[in-house]
Amino acid sequence: SLFSSDPEQREEARTAEMFRIASQHRRIFVQVLVPALQHMQREHRVSTRDWAQVIHNSPFVPVDREWLFARGFQAGWEGNWDVATHLLVPQVENSIRHILKRNGAIASTLRDGLQSEQGLDQTLIKPELVQLLPEEIIFDLRGLLIERMGDYLRHKTSHGLISFAEFYSVQSVYLLWLTLHLCLLPLISISNATQSHEENEATPAVTPSPEPPENA
Repeated sequence: SLFSSDPEQREEARTAEMFRIASQHRRIFVQVLVPALQHMQREHRVSTRDWAQVIHNSPFVPVDREWLFARGFQAGWEGNWDVATHLLVPQVENSIRHILKRNGAIASTLRDGLQSEQGLDQTLIKPELVQLLPEEIIFDLRGLLIERMGDYLRHKTSHGLISFAEFYSVQSVYLLWLTLHLCLLPLISISNATQSHEENEATPAVTPSPEPPENA
């Protein structure tokens, strides 16, 4: 209860209420996003290759995962939200570990000589992550993917707790938008920093997008 005499219980209740309100905001956001997405679908033809080019060079996307992200985005673009969710959820989880490791943080555990990768329930609460991603995005990821008080999408997807119809819901649409935002966020930051430099300042080099794997 928010009115408990126990400070820890009050804090837990406050956090639960924050996740509940955030879930409501996601629903409102998707109500606006879906008509915009439908309008873009009518006006533009997009392919998996296009998505790969959009996210190419993103520090959030490991090189060997580029086409998995692209396939996930394309599935969502085509309205196949069950496929999009199954592709994007594990890639987001891997990318969080990827950016932590790249910046010197530990994202695995060693027990009895066996190394295990840490899941989102461990990586999203690491203090090091606040230095790499905005706090509001970390909170959004927690509420959408791992918190029982939120949408709990990762657990429900991984353990087969969502029916086919349930994939065609707010959570799957919001997941696609948030994942794309994460992929583009570092590139947007680089772009803004470049624009603030003098005109004679060298811009970051962009490598060409790789060819798709066979049968992509």
